[in-house]
Amino acid sequence: MKTRYFKTTIIAVCLLCALLAGIFVVGIIGHGQPEAAMAAMPVTLEVASAAQIVAETEEAEEEVEKSPQEMLAALIVYAERRLGFAAAYGEYIRTGRHYPGDMNTLRDAIDAAQTAMDDMLLSDERVLQETYWLNHAIVQFRYAMIDPYNRYRPYLATIAIGEDMPQKRHLRAAWIATVINIDWPSVAARGTTPAHVDMQIAELTQRFDEMAALGMNAVIFQISPTADAFYNSSIVPWSAWLTGETNFTGRLLDSGGNEFDPLQAAVELARERNMELHAWFNPYRITHSLVSYTRGDGIILSWAGRPVESLAEIREEWSQIPGNVFATLGQYIHQGEGRYVLDPGVPAARQWIVERVMEVVENYDIDAIHFDDYFYPSGWNDDAVAAVYNTGANNWITGHWLPYRADWRRENTEMLIREVNDAINETAPWVRFGVSPGGVWVSGDGSTGYDGGGYSAATGSSSTTSWSNYHSSYADTRRWVIENLIDYITPQIYWDWSLPAAPYGPIADWWGRLIHDFGPQGELRNSEGEYTTVHLYIGTGLYRMVGSNVPLKWRNGEQYQYEGKRTFLRQEHYNLGNPNIMGSMIFSHNHIRPGREAGLWDTMAALRENAWRYPALVPAFTHLGGIAPAAPIDIRVEDGTIFWRDAETGDSELVRTRYFVIYASREARVDIENPANIYAIIPATLNETTYELFLSIDVWGSYNFVVTAVNRLHQESEAGRP
Repeated sequence: MKTRYFKTTIIAVCLLCALLAGIFVVGIIGHGQPEAAMAAMPVTLEVASAAQIVAETEEAEEEVEKSPQEMLAALIVYAERRLGFAAAYGEYIRTGRHYPGDMNTLRDAIDAAQTAMDDMLLSDERVLQETYWLNHAIVQFRYAMIDPYNRYRPYLATIAIGEDMPQKRHLRAAWIATVINIDWPSVAARGTTPAHVDMQIAELTQRFDEMAALGMNAVIFQISPTADAFYNSSIVPWSAWLTGETNFTGRLLDSGGNEFDPLQAAVELARERNMELHAWFNPYRITHSLVSYTRGDGIILSWAGRPVESLAEIREEWSQIPGNVFATLGQYIHQGEGRYVLDPGVPAARQWIVERVMEVVENYDIDAIHFDDYFYPSGWNDDAVAAVYNTGANNWITGHWLPYRADWRRENTEMLIREVNDAINETAPWVRFGVSPGGVWVSGDGSTGYDGGGYSAATGSSSTTSWSNYHSSYADTRRWVIENLIDYITPQIYWDWSLPAAPYGPIADWWGRLIHDFGPQGELRNSEGEYTTVHLYIGTGLYRMVGSNVPLKWRNGEQYQYEGKRTFLRQEHYNLGNPNIMGSMIFSHNHIRPGREAGLWDTMAALRENAWRYPALVPAFTHLGGIAPAAPIDIRVEDGTIFWRDAETGDSELVRTRYFVIYASREARVDIENPANIYAIIPATLNETTYELFLSIDVWGSYNFVVTAVNRLHQESEAGRP
């Protein structure tokens, strides 16, 4: 009787474990599956897993004597194997990694069970107890990985069981990096002949088409990576990564004789596809590393007509160009991390950066200015600059001399952020300003700080990496968020969930809680007693799946159980599920292209088919003072075409209609908050009031339609109805 009871108990426990295992597996694999398949997955996996475990148990009972002690002994062997797998991380991907404390806990449970086994007076009841607790320890061990999915399961579970996770409001973007021709233009297209320009135009168009096909609604386009320009500039020269030479001074003409301005072309391509265009600057970097200029055919040194051989040659050439930064601020340009960098401590340097930014803001119809993570380089020597400029007159934020160099450097980067933000707001308040720093502000205990913006030595994300925005690049990005010095922040969290020093989950969670705690729903306020209005997007690193030394958690292929795909999809699903995160930016475009190897395209296709299966609007920037447009009028559906008229008469950029959203539903009352009802998003045309759209045959006559108008801050009107 006791043997039968034990067998039943073991099977029940196994079924429970199988249920947990089934949910866990669906949480890993189900993200990349189509909606219908995902809905059916949990039941199939649970039953199969349970049946397999019961079968294995019965096979074991047939091979050995059916005694409780021997069953416990088998469980001890299994637990030892689990512990061994975890210790041999890298060979067994699915086991993940564990903290030493978690491994010790399982070891203690094994030892306790073994001690019981060694008891000559061991009863069946004691066996059942030890079996239960060892099973419990094994289950807890599975979910106690450094890869801590359980903690984030509230945000991931809905994806795992196929619920309707897509959000109507979510930024979906990718960076197009132009430096060293990472994403565009290709090295083959780099040049100044009409044939080169034709290729550049074709490639750029293709890039935007690919992003639109993935459902993206924003592009981060690098326009000034190394004190140069991918636009017509009177301040900096054409970029060598576009022209192939260091100082091209002519015009870029296509084969039809039309002048080509990459930024203007990008703006137009974005508008046609109803995507935002964020103009990406590297503010302080003047050149890249020498190897970037000498690889392949190399960049041509314009004055000499031969490939670049040293960075000093670029400096010498540019120093002869009137108005060039080497000619005007050369004494403050030095090498840092193998590149020429402009010293952030010089007021004139900040002014030069502001002028570059405003040249673009004033001449191009962009949606945002974007800075990345390059501020102070490591090993920077600024003794001479500090001796001159670390004064109360120059330090206009604190108003006094700063005794600690680190504090003075952070003052310098914040002064730049404030000056750029002020200049943009005074000229074009609808243009946002965003920064994409490294993922970690400071490693700490997970706390976000105190009321008034204060913090303790322990404040920071639950990570252990010594690199940080605050201490390494001297960018107090947390303060910029709290004090509303920027409109959005995109920490680059390019790590997997299980990286001990910088795990994705705790870091993303910390940034989200910072936004919440100092936001309108939180209790903390900044130094002015105000809440933060900053939007949080997360930078994700799809590129981690390729390279010469791919981390195990980013590897794809059957032999790695497509771990890289699961890692990335979990991150994107988490970004959707966490209410404090308003979007994602993916680095970089070259890795999201159709046909890419190593599972890159499969991963993006899975994201598009599932979490991104409906269109999404960019979250509204209500704090910038815009007003939602008037609802469209004169809406009617005739002969398979929907007609409407723009009723907004205001000409301010803060109210004028930027695009229309057409919703379709079989319901009489169309729900405009449900992204599944978005039928089409149509860009508005300046000075045009009447619009029409041909409807596909599958919706004509069987659906009800409404139309809304949205301004460039993404504030949406009431629904206009027929």
